[in-house]
Amino acid sequence: MYHARHRNGLQEALQREAALKEKDKNIRNYFEQGKIYYSEGNLDNARVSFQMVLSLDPNHEGAKEYITRLEARRLELIRVYTAEAKSREQAKDYTKALENWKKVLDLDPQNQEARAAIVRVQEAIAAATKPTKPTKPAKPSKPAQPTATAEDIEKLYKKGVTFFTGEKYDQALKVFKQVLALNPNHKGAKDYKKRTEARLRVLKGGG
Repeated sequence: MYHARHRNGLQEALQREAALKEKDKNIRNYFEQGKIYYSEGNLDNARVSFQMVLSLDPNHEGAKEYITRLEARRLELIRVYTAEAKSREQAKDYTKALENWKKVLDLDPQNQEARAAIVRVQEAIAAATKPTKPTKPAKPSKPAQPTATAEDIEKLYKKGVTFFTGEKYDQALKVFKQVLALNPNHKGAKDYKKRTEARLRVLKGGG
């Protein structure tokens, strides 16, 4: 009996140690990925990565610090891309101007200046590629709106993470399923869906 208990205790200790190692590995991976996203200016994905770190380790000082720096970095990048877009537009380099205005809009979806500039630059590009013969001006066609943008999907994903960390697992599961319906290859949603289902099984006594 003693040996069986000792063996079981040893197995449990090894399992706990393995789980801790896996958790530490995930924390390191999410933190490093967050730093890469941050350096690339991909701030929404950076925020998600740092939030994942904090969901595993709420006292992680590095992740906390980066999250506080995200807004300042966002504003800095908006200023840089806006200046570059204006400069390119003035030089009639409309392709680069459009690229930079879109970066501004990715960082600030409500930026009216960028919205207006994108329409203006797209019209300039269209005018430059049209044949010179006089034609009746066509009615500007509205670009087809995708059912959900990458930004919408990330917002939905972050909402699921918030539900998960708030232990609202039923709501979290619904959200992660919605994310995967829109983007079946979303790695974070796949990972969190599995973890959410596991938590729900435990809570409902399924082991």
